[in-house]
Amino acid sequence: MYKLKDKTLKTLTVICSTFLIVSNFCWWLLIDSDTAYTTFYSPSRNEAFVVKETRHSEVYQLWKFKLLSKKLVDIRGDDGYRMFYEDNYKLEWMNQNQLKIHYLFDPISPNDYKNVTVTYKEY
Repeated sequence: MYKLKDKTLKTLTVICSTFLIVSNFCWWLLIDSDTAYTTFYSPSRNEAFVVKETRHSEVYQLWKFKLLSKKLVDIRGDDGYRMFYEDNYKLEWMNQNQLKIHYLFDPISPNDYKNVTVTYKEY
């Protein structure tokens, strides 16, 4: 009787684990597989930034050795428009440790640029 319970428990564990792995992979395919990344650097080339774009854009600053990052800002375009992927953005390096990002909000209105100012740290 105990062997039957152990075998049943192991089988259920394997089935549940397989289901979780497959469902997570399918979720990744639906949500995150179309992610586009854009990288740019500060004028001194000491700081690196990465933009992750899915339905919105997230700007990250990479820390030393580029293993860790810090999220700086979320940017949303009209109806999920990807301004960084389409190369419709401009960077304006302001005072030390400040960056102003000008981005096209709506591709239908080519003069509809918005901006966001980001403050970052030097690592």
